[in-house]
Amino acid sequence: MLTPYATVLAFLVAAWGLVLAVVVARRLVHGSWTGSLPAPHDDEDTAITGSFNFSPRFCLVALVAVVFQGAVALLFPAAVVLRRLAADGHGHGKKALVELLLFVAVLLLAAAYAWTRGDLAGSAKSRGRTP
Repeated sequence: MLTPYATVLAFLVAAWGLVLAVVVARRLVHGSWTGSLPAPHDDEDTAITGSFNFSPRFCLVALVAVVFQGAVALLFPAAVVLRRLAADGHGHGKKALVELLLFVAVLLLAAAYAWTRGDLAGSAKSRGRTP
């Protein structure tokens, strides 16, 4: 059985192997180690101008998504521990269940607050406000 350090080392070796494979594949496809790749858009009609319409509201929605994904990542181990505590029969299972339900309630209250403010709506029209 691998020690924890050997597992980390194996993942590092695999990651560097993937990087090396991509570099070698580029060499095989393009024929040289140096040199520039062709431009993605050669005609002027489809040239990228460097500016685009970006809504900062996207950052808020992405942040909410990350918070809820983190919450799900924390809920699964907590549920496993809760099951063990409930099986022990010492009475700590009820206390852990209350704490877990409070955690979920706080997350749901935060989501409801953001939703009622209209922060999770897609556009200024759907929020009923001007940008």
